[in-house]
Amino acid sequence: MNGSLVVRMAFVMFTAWAWSTQSAWAVTTCSATVTTLDFGSVGDVTQSTQGAATLTVTCNTTALSLLANTKVRMCINIGKAVRDMPNAAIAGAALSYQLYKDASRTLIWGSSTTAAPANQPLIIDLDYPVLVLVGGSGAVTRTLYGQIPAQANAAAGNYLHSYSAADTSVVFQSNSSLLGPASPPATCTSGGEAGTPTNFSFDVKANIPPSCDVLSASNLQFGSNAGAITAPLDNASSVALTCRRGTAWTLGLDDGQNFSGGTRRMRKGTSTDFVAYQLYRDSGRTTPWSTTGAGVATGTGTGTSMPQAVYGRVPAPQNVPAGEYLDVVTVTVTY
Repeated sequence: MNGSLVVRMAFVMFTAWAWSTQSAWAVTTCSATVTTLDFGSVGDVTQSTQGAATLTVTCNTTALSLLANTKVRMCINIGKAVRDMPNAAIAGAALSYQLYKDASRTLIWGSSTTAAPANQPLIIDLDYPVLVLVGGSGAVTRTLYGQIPAQANAAAGNYLHSYSAADTSVVFQSNSSLLGPASPPATCTSGGEAGTPTNFSFDVKANIPPSCDVLSASNLQFGSNAGAITAPLDNASSVALTCRRGTAWTLGLDDGQNFSGGTRRMRKGTSTDFVAYQLYRDSGRTTPWSTTGAGVATGTGTGTSMPQAVYGRVPAPQNVPAGEYLDVVTVTVTY
């Protein structure tokens, strides 16, 4: 018996695609913005003043062919060897301040790439998904803390310090992976794909308002006089004021409580008896003190006491009853 055997063999071809879970190629970019650090109005320069601004960092990674994950480690650098705000109107006047990474204001925020304070950048880690055909992004905010230390003789005015690209940078490394978590870069400058550094700018500003105080106003005593006043009685006193450096001020003296007919007068108690007198700005007694025009003193604050002389005269002749005569004059400082 003759026969045949036919054997059919099927060959199955299998192709395997191996996807790496590490170091998928992608392009990551990062940028940062900082709001203005505005200390506002600094009324008391004998105490420290605090302020804050907001840093926002955004990173973007280009799309990959499968779902992916990106980890970024970045250093946010803020340089400047000298941190002070110049006064816009007074040459040489400046207000010192400092930037910190923490709310307790102990960790200075500096830079690893520019001038002092060196090696003190803020380090931020980002971890975000990267979608197919879309890409991915991550964002984070941090607080930039500022402090102005006490500076007792700080001048009045507006202060501004600007940070530019020369002072700041975002330096970062990134790692992306497919179908698994990416490994975080070891540092901002190693352990991943180096990104292109970017820069940012922001302002630091403050205002110190003008301020003045009358420190003292000594009484003007004409002394005692026996009988009629037959010769002028002269004496002097002073008014001392202190104004914050750079404060423009005006000081005037009013006409007192008993002014009449263009004459200042001292009164005896509640009676109708008066002694006429005058107050002058100059020792020659030609320019009377007043609250307007040539009768006021003007100047600019130095931060120290500024005495203003008051020259008094009781003119003669005057014949009034014996007794004590008094007047009260009000000193007004405008700034």
